[in-house]
Amino acid sequence: MILDRGRVLRIQRGQEPLKGEWSLPGGVVEVGESLEAGLAREVREETGVQTRFESLVCFRHCHGYRYGKSDIDFVARLAPLSEEVTMQTEEIEECFWMPVEDYFASELVSVFNKRIVKAALSSQGVMPEWIDGYADPSRYEFFMPRETTD
Repeated sequence: MILDRGRVLRIQRGQEPLKGEWSLPGGVVEVGESLEAGLAREVREETGVQTRFESLVCFRHCHGYRYGKSDIDFVARLAPLSEEVTMQTEEIEECFWMPVEDYFASELVSVFNKRIVKAALSSQGVMPEWIDGYADPSRYEFFMPRETTD
């Protein structure tokens, strides 16, 4: 999800099974693609907005998805590097920056999506981190809370 100056980038899905649903930009990570790169690519493809990964906010695990397999959605906070929206008309019906207060007040936004935005506003989330001495960095990604010094 992209938060910028009290606004959230909001989309409306244009294809079944989610046609008409208000959502946050996202999609599927490609084989061999890092989570950070995949999230930025999907947002750019759907909205034209360039982003930088900041942190992982949450994930959702759905049992019994396609073919009886699990589906895991990772939700990240991304910082916008550009602001102009260029909507991908093949998948998206509508896309724009929406004030966060309006997002929370809208009956068209799901409880889950509202909770995601609230979590992003109230928590740093977990950030990418490499653990020295761990196997091949091209095969593993770690996301950890920032270490605090007391």
